[in-house]
Order: sequence, then C-alpha cells, then structure tokens
Amino acid sequence: MSQAITKKHPGGRPSKYKPELHLPLAESMAWVGATDEQILQRIGISHDAFYKWKKRYQEFADALKAGKAESDGRVVKSLFQRATGYSHKDVHISNYQGEITETEITKHYPPDTTACIFWLKNRMPAQWRDKIDVNAKVEIDSVGSNELARRLAYVLANGANDVIEGEIVGDDE
Repeated sequence: MSQAITKKHPGGRPSKYKPELHLPLAESMAWVGATDEQILQRIGISHDAFYKWKKRYQEFADALKAGKAESDGRVVKSLFQRATGYSHKDVHISNYQGEITETEITKHYPPDTTACIFWLKNRMPAQWRDKIDVNAKVEIDSVGSNELARRLAYVLANGANDVIEGEIVGDDE
C-alpha cells in the first residue's frame, strides 16, 4: 500500500513578505514620495523580489498605489496653486523695544509663469507644445546644393508660408 505524501512547504525559500509590517511601511513611504528603489532598499529586498511582491500580493501593490496617489495629488494641488496664485493665513512675529508681538496676516502669492507653462504643456499639448510642424516640398534635382541649403535655411528661419513653387517670396537677390 502506498501512502500519499503531503508537503508542508512548497519548494524554495519562504517569502520575507509580512503584510502586517510591509503594507503600512510601503504605503507610508510612497505617501511621502519615496521611489520604488527607496522602498525596496528600506524593506531590504532585491528588485526582483519587490516586483514579484507587487504581482503576487495584490494588497501590497494596492498599498503602493494608494500612497503614490496621495502624494501625487498633493503635488498636483501645489502645482495648480502656483500656476493660478493663492493666499494663506500666517503669523508675523516682531520684536519692538523688547516687546514681542504676533500679528495675523494673509500672504499672497501671484501666479507663477513657469508653473502655468508646465501645466498647459502637459494638460493641453496640442495647443502649447514647443514643436512646430513644417511641411515643405523641395525638388532636389532642380536646384544645386547651395541653392537648396539657402532655401532650407530661409524656410527654417521664416516659415514655409513665404515660399511659392520653389521661389522665395520677398527675397531681394
């Protein structure tokens, strides 16, 4: 008679993953803006193990996503405030002739042009990108290389609207 042999543990080393320890650590580190690299170093695991944990343990991947979403949201809010301007309450502390006074004030921050440009380039790239598409047709066989270089330089400097059928409009040569 043969008996079925049951294994207590599958092959290989047991995982270091401890949800009660690693879930709050991963989420809190992601919440303060830590990268995956910083999180895996703090936990003390390899890149491979980190990405296996994300695949194998859905709650681990969810904790990372939740923490990153929270920190990303704070950055988005801050960028929006910088782009549009904002105000906040503050306290001014002064010392006049040994007497310390605290005065409530409102600080105002005007819109920041760089933040506006960054926001618009990312939210509305078709309207705000730096790249300009230029469509120009040049027949290489009909002109010499010097003339081709001169025309190309003109088009790049002035746009293709001033070129009609191979002739540069407004050129005084």
